Amino acid sequence: MSGDFQTVLKSLNSNIAREIEELLLMKQDLDRAIKCVEAWADIFDKNDNSDRHEVITSSLFRNCIITFMACFDTATPHNLNSTEVYSGIEGGAEYFRWLKDMRDTWIAHRSGPMRQAAVGAIIKPGTGDIEGMGYLYSIEGIGNVGVDKDLRRFIKFASDFVERKISHKMEAHKREFTALHANQRERLPEARIVTPTEDQKRMGRRKFRNISQHKA
Repeated sequence: MSGDFQTVLKSLNSNIAREIEELLLMKQDLDRAIKCVEAWADIFDKNDNSDRHEVITSSLFRNCIITFMACFDTATPHNLNSTEVYSGIEGGAEYFRWLKDMRDTWIAHRSGPMRQAAVGAIIKPGTGDIEGMGYLYSIEGIGNVGVDKDLRRFIKFASDFVERKISHKMEAHKREFTALHANQRERLPEARIVTPTEDQKRMGRRKFRNISQHKA
């Protein structure tokens, strides 16, 4: 039929486009962190002391916190600013700091005092005989078991913040397309996701994007 046409997503290389792409990835990470909180809250049982339960629940919780905090990583070109995101929430700065300290315990401060171990001999009182060897260890856990609702709302607030930012940036990006002539828009390259080779998987996205665009 003459009225049929194929919809094609065209790509316009700009700083706004790059920022939107990073925001989209952040939004996915935040939404996944929310799902981790929900899954953790569903299965957490304070009366279940089994190793299996501890491994599953602690893994879910750690994944949530680490994924969430990665969106605020100042070492990356695009990141969220906690002050900007949570400026309107009472106690937001303190709660964010608590989450960051927890994340740092697992990642950045593995040699800090929140992870301790002690080893020694079991000595029989009165004789000084060695009864055996033993050890103690303490690794900071998940803290207050009732944090699930507060944590979910806290992460959801950041997710909504990013969604609003994406919407605003999309309008600006649309204006970039509008500024082009129709013929120019038709000649733009298709937007695509490129599968990296094994050698490229550890590249930064900027370097990988430059290589992919050059090959295209």
